[in-house]
Amino acid sequence: MTLHAGQPAGSSEHLTRLVRERRSRAPLPISLEPTSAHEAVTRQMVEDLARELVALRSRLDSIFYIIVGSIVVDVLLRLVG
Repeated sequence: MTLHAGQPAGSSEHLTRLVRERRSRAPLPISLEPTSAHEAVTRQMVEDLARELVALRSRLDSIFYIIVGSIVVDVLLRLVG
């Protein structure tokens, strides 16, 4: 099987030309808008879950700092007292 100017279909020149042609084409745009009600509901649920995780992380950070602070205060009181 030969293509363009007698080049075999599997030759490196042929493959190089194909790669260059495909790279020169503009990529197709990707739509991120939901196309169905299920996708819209799922996206909303994921966004809600992400917000809840941010709030949970904030609460856990607060608890961590309270515990570390109480340990530091306890150590200081034992050293002073």
